[in-house]
Amino acid sequence: MAGGYYGTKISAGFVLPMVGISGDLPRIAIKAAVAFGVSYLGGMLLGSKVKESLLMGGALEVAQDAIRTYVSPFVPALAAADMESYYLPGGESGETMRSYYMGDSIPSDNEAG
Repeated sequence: MAGGYYGTKISAGFVLPMVGISGDLPRIAIKAAVAFGVSYLGGMLLGSKVKESLLMGGALEVAQDAIRTYVSPFVPALAAADMESYYLPGGESGETMRSYYMGDSIPSDNEAG
């Protein structure tokens, strides 16, 4: 399954610039086609059971991209990887969640208490 996920991610990275289509929905549609192509070629080379696993991994990559594109702007908890962009409500001006939790430096043993 990981092979389909990363195979789709890498193959789409090569195909999308060649196609030259911009926009969210066409990008996701092309990724879906690439996921099908990766699973088809993998199935031809490695067998039908591998084909299903590659297709599931590719579908996971397509679903993750669609959720990141269309759902995460409305659900901030889904954008946890992008913590830099969420500001603390009562914090100092410009203090982000990342700087609050991680700080600029790691405290030494003497400072930690």
